[in-house]
Amino acid sequence: MKRDFRGDTVHPTTLALLDDLGPGERSAALPHSRITQMTFTLPGGAVLTLAYFGRLKLAHPYIAMVPQ
Repeated sequence: MKRDFRGDTVHPTTLALLDDLGPGERSAALPHSRITQMTFTLPGGAVLTLAYFGRLKLAHPYIAMVPQ
């Protein structure tokens, strides 16, 4: 089985820690995508939101998906 994504998740508090320690700006320059919410479509078409990171009162209210 081939894996399409070889990377890691970097969570909001880890992103803040990178900012505090210094490499936050360099880390932000790496190619990445952002997950701001996690939703599922249920049978029948209803959408269930399991997580919405936009409510976090942090500098980075998302999970960064950073490829290796």
